[in-house]
Amino acid sequence: MDAAANKALARVWFNEVMNGRDLAAIDRAYSPSYRYHGPSGTTSRGLDESKAIAQMLWEAMPDRVSTVRQQIAEGDLVAT
Repeated sequence: MDAAANKALARVWFNEVMNGRDLAAIDRAYSPSYRYHGPSGTTSRGLDESKAIAQMLWEAMPDRVSTVRQQIAEGDLVAT
């Protein structure tokens, strides 16, 4: 995948999962070996851990809205 496709894939987390409250988007978009590296050292490996993080964030901040303002991609790494 190219940088633009990797950025679009990273935006799934913010737009579909976090804002859309759609856990199934994780299954549709990411491979079972997906790794998430978030703020404050938050990490997950695999789809189930990513879903658990999403649910934890929804419970902690039910009114949270994510806005992607900038992304940088190099290879298969994307910073958002």
